[in-house]
Amino acid sequence: MTDILHLREVTPAQYPEAFLRALNEPHQLWDTAFRTHISPSDQHLLICMYFCSQYGVQISELSQIFKAIHSCICKTYMIKLHFDDYENSLRTLENGFINIRGKTVDFINPSLRDYLRNYLGNFDLLTDLASAAPRADWASSIWKHAKDRKPSETELAKLAASFIQIGRKFSKLPYLRPLDGKENYYQQDDLLFSNRLDLLFEWYKLTHLNDFVDAIIDVARSVRHHLVVWRDGETLIRYIIDLSEGELVDFPQSENLVAQLRMCIINMLDHSAPLEDLNRICDAASGYEDFLGDEVMDTIRTCIVSSVNEIEYLVESVESVSELEELTEAIDKLSSEFSISGGSLSRARKAIGARIEEIEADTSDLEQPKLLDSRGEPKEEFNDIALSRLFASLVNRRS
Repeated sequence: MTDILHLREVTPAQYPEAFLRALNEPHQLWDTAFRTHISPSDQHLLICMYFCSQYGVQISELSQIFKAIHSCICKTYMIKLHFDDYENSLRTLENGFINIRGKTVDFINPSLRDYLRNYLGNFDLLTDLASAAPRADWASSIWKHAKDRKPSETELAKLAASFIQIGRKFSKLPYLRPLDGKENYYQQDDLLFSNRLDLLFEWYKLTHLNDFVDAIIDVARSVRHHLVVWRDGETLIRYIIDLSEGELVDFPQSENLVAQLRMCIINMLDHSAPLEDLNRICDAASGYEDFLGDEVMDTIRTCIVSSVNEIEYLVESVESVSELEELTEAIDKLSSEFSISGGSLSRARKAIGARIEEIEADTSDLEQPKLLDSRGEPKEEFNDIALSRLFASLVNRRS
């Protein structure tokens, strides 16, 4: 209420009443300013931001999204487009609608995001946004927003079909980007591949379009070297089961897809992995060994053996006895289920036991802390004898 964008229609005499009304009705404050005080380009930028992270978005990422979405909306609704719309909108909206801190942009107030949540309820607009979505995570955000509005199945199917363009790109869009100022360090920059599969399957179930079938198979082919056991292992097994006997049993090219997913698991487990993650993999696979196939099960077994062989070196850095005990339980469970025995198993158990003894010995050797009184002098030890003396007078008096 101190920004000119919100005050164009308020006279000085009306200002106190308008200010108090805005405190009670923040929705109306944003609605008037959004609909009448800013340009379509400014509106499009705010819409783009709404479907980005609620914690802010990089200026470079927002630029990529804005160019795709702004161009699409302007073409659809015959709005004039200018080459500098993005920069002009950033300048116009700063301090009134958005904050710019370094390379990050976020909303100036959470109530603006709440307003946009209610404003973005038109499914025709959401369909236009979906058809132009430039990133996987942005498409996912639109999809979640639409489902939260409890639409009809017809509306949802129409919206799902609008994601075909971005769905075709899921296998090629990177999910990591270099970390600023740190060579050979990366951070997540888009939706994980297993989450992309979840979206594509969801869209396929609603539309049964072959475009999504092809997109799913392309992701399965491309994903092999981007998988992590703790994050993706159970998801891959679940899809193999669903394609073999579950709700996806009639999926086109199911045999081809199952073969691709099996290779994903084999590549993912082509080295050692934390035993707690392997435990979850084994729980997910239990009872479905025939669907997974001998090669997958042999790979799981080989990975367990490799992980057990590395225990001797890993336990040296573990400082928690409870963590070591859990490690022992995991080894016992996995070795029993996969009939693993031999010297490596014995050495692993011995190494864990020795490490537990070291930790316990170090703990017992620690000097007990000395308690000092207010003068900095050692406090008198309060033991059973001192306790007896404390109540001795009462005992004597009673007798």
